[in-house]
Amino acid sequence: MQRQLGAMRHRLQVASWALDGALAAVGDDPTPSHDTYLAVMMAKAEVAAAGVAVCDLAMDVAGGPAFFRGSVIERCYRDIRAAKFHPLTPEATLVETGRHELGLDGLLA
Repeated sequence: MQRQLGAMRHRLQVASWALDGALAAVGDDPTPSHDTYLAVMMAKAEVAAAGVAVCDLAMDVAGGPAFFRGSVIERCYRDIRAAKFHPLTPEATLVETGRHELGLDGLLA
């Protein structure tokens, strides 16, 4: 259990740093740009991945009762998975970031 709690704290801290880094890159008064958009989408993908991992670990730590409908952990488990479907998806974020690195303009069709 100690390792799982440590892993949860680790993932949440790294996700927080990703979000802080994106906010620093975007600034207080961001100019709309593809770079700004990608910074936000990359942070979103990292936060979503961390959220899924933390919920998986929380389910393991809490055991069977965490799976019952109405459990706070079960609700979080379901809710965090919705992040995979909001634009951009984590996979589309990787592809779009790669396209940007290659100098290919615009979003995927």
